Amino acid sequence: MDDAMWSSDTNEFRCVRKDAYNLLQQLPISGSQSLRLMISTANICSSFGDMASLTNIPLPTVFHFATHLKYWGKAEIIQTINKSSAFVIHPQADFQLIGTKSAYQREFTEAF
Repeated sequence: MDDAMWSSDTNEFRCVRKDAYNLLQQLPISGSQSLRLMISTANICSSFGDMASLTNIPLPTVFHFATHLKYWGKAEIIQTINKSSAFVIHPQADFQLIGTKSAYQREFTEAF
């Protein structure tokens, strides 16, 4: 379990979906509708607190779902990305691998 996720400032950390559509397909039909809603509304710029407010899912439940998704390798917990975020390019990055824009690259470009 990632201790950073339990920060008291819920605006700092959030859940990034790896592949929301495939993940939703893997859930049983009788599964939690709140979990389905959380997965479908997750995006790179919203915090757990934002997600809880948007979906009306209690914040502790959002933490619980995120913990399970992280444990099962279905999501990663990262810091919220915003306009003041700073990124560093790895010195050995291979720019030849950058081709067509992925869904995440398009979403990031639209947001910033």
